[in-house]
Amino acid sequence: MKKGFTLIELILAISVLSIGIVLILQSFMSMLTALDISANDILAMQLLEEKMSQLEQMAKEEDGIAVLEEQEEIRLGKRAGQWKAHVTALEPQPWEELLDEAEAEMGFELEDKEELNKVSVSVSWQQTTKIRDTVLVTYLPAKKDEF
Repeated sequence: MKKGFTLIELILAISVLSIGIVLILQSFMSMLTALDISANDILAMQLLEEKMSQLEQMAKEEDGIAVLEEQEEIRLGKRAGQWKAHVTALEPQPWEELLDEAEAEMGFELEDKEELNKVSVSVSWQQTTKIRDTVLVTYLPAKKDEF
């Protein structure tokens, strides 16, 4: 009786080991891709928070924010991207018209009624074959001379 492995047993063992190594490497590559996406998402959110903070400060200093649209090319990690700021006036809602009518009937105006503008800041970039984007939205007081 011979001791040792046959050639078929060795080939089978090497095949199983090779398949296992390939699966581990594929999961490692998937993990690296997910890590890259997460890092870019974090950078994008930091940039959005910084831009939104600047717009909020501008609204505070200028007693409201005017309608505007800005955009600029940026670098997001190793990738080229673009950020956009879009400030739009809100359309009057039906309940606001009813409130105006009620105020007229009662003969006085409610205090602390202020017009708002919708502020949307977004960042977009190319990630592998997809275009990814992140958006941050808030509402800030409209500049007094707008309405």
